[in-house]
Amino acid sequence: MKYSKILKLSARIIAEPQAFVISKSFDRGSFPSAFKTAKVTPVHKKGNTDNIENYRPISLISNMSKIFERIMYTGVMNFK
Repeated sequence: MKYSKILKLSARIIAEPQAFVISKSFDRGSFPSAFKTAKVTPVHKKGNTDNIENYRPISLISNMSKIFERIMYTGVMNFK
């Protein structure tokens, strides 16, 4: 089962602890180091697949990090 599917199915259970972590992070002005980790994967652009210059890196961040960033974005955009 995909990690995102597990998050969706457990949303009601993890919402309160997740809100606590995010709230504390905002209070302290820090981003949890566990959310800073990304998996970098090379993606072929075009041309010969044997040439490393024909690849570009993409960073895959965790779903928890994406949720955190969306909440922060919404808070900043709604700030008045």
